[in-house]
Amino acid sequence: GTQVGDTTVRHYRELQDAVAGDGVMVGVLAVPASAAQEVADDLVAAGLSTKQAAELVQQMLAYSGQSRFAIETLDVAAMLHRTLQMARSMLPAYAQIQLKIPAALPAIEADEGQVRQVVMNLIANAAESLENRPGTIELSAGIHAAREVPAAPLWPHAPLTAERYVAIEVADSGIGIPADQLGKVFEPFYSTKFTGRGLGLPAVLGIVRGHKGAIQVHSVPGQGSTFRVLLPAKPVPA
Repeated sequence: GTQVGDTTVRHYRELQDAVAGDGVMVGVLAVPASAAQEVADDLVAAGLSTKQAAELVQQMLAYSGQSRFAIETLDVAAMLHRTLQMARSMLPAYAQIQLKIPAALPAIEADEGQVRQVVMNLIANAAESLENRPGTIELSAGIHAAREVPAAPLWPHAPLTAERYVAIEVADSGIGIPADQLGKVFEPFYSTKFTGRGLGLPAVLGIVRGHKGAIQVHSVPGQGSTFRVLLPAKPVPA
């Protein structure tokens, strides 16, 4: 109940205090295992199950960019095909999803489980924005040189440092997000009926930040939204 909410928000505020307002880490925010366990114990004491508390702590660490990543060379196209199958099994009947990817995509250095979580969260967010009405979700991918990335705002607000990026996009035909609320969708517990609940998008941003990537959002109220995740392409050996 409210005790769980209050406890969770308090711990999130402590994390936010350690993360600069523009989403760049101040120094190194190290959350030792003991501290993570203390937070989990606190949440259990407030009424959550051990499993729920553990999941919430993981999302907090993801938000702060501190998840432990199992980095490997990842075939993005294959990962997106696998994710599509998972998404189809969980999406409501009114949401039609399609995948559009080019024949050749460079690999990325990433944690597959974490990147899949990013894509699944964005797909769930897109489905929610349809508000129980028939609509489409398009999952797509492409490759961009850093200088070709559109000038839309980036989260976190930091320059792109890699030469090339793989862009993964999730576009929907939902109700869209008003311009004055776009910058708030990555704030923990910022909630409107169309931006997802609780920790989904903040955790997405944390995972992307942990992979030295960025997110762009384009939205037109009444027409839909596109979330673009930019992840550094694996350099091609000389």
